[in-house]
Amino acid sequence: REARRAGSPPGELVLGGRKVAVKRHRVRDSDGEVMLDRSQYFSENNPLQKRALEQMVVGVSSRKCQRSLEEVPVGMSTRSTSKSAVSRRFVAATQSQLGQYLKAPLADLKIHTVMLDGIHLGEHLVVIAVGIDPEDRKHVLDF
Repeated sequence: REARRAGSPPGELVLGGRKVAVKRHRVRDSDGEVMLDRSQYFSENNPLQKRALEQMVVGVSSRKCQRSLEEVPVGMSTRSTSKSAVSRRFVAATQSQLGQYLKAPLADLKIHTVMLDGIHLGEHLVVIAVGIDPEDRKHVLDF
């Protein structure tokens, strides 16, 4: 044998847009703890940001997000569905996407029209520049 069981401490995995408490199987070999393939998969592939973004885009408020998720079995401990947790994930996902838009090179674009628009958000005015190429595709240039 290369490894042996070493207990089952509490852990979490993502299920249906929330974190669910589960027993995590611990395995050790002569060098120390070994990460199981399935544990590594669930720890690296965290779909919570994607789910929060999808929920907000279809019109679900962060306050009502928990009600829109799939049900989990009775008695199962869950977390990460509060309005502040959903809001933080939404902000992180949109910041990431916005960063990708703003880092995209503009030199290769053939823009023939530039549109500017603004919106008041509280005491702030947000202005966005959108370029339109010859195929009528829109490109965010800056904001």
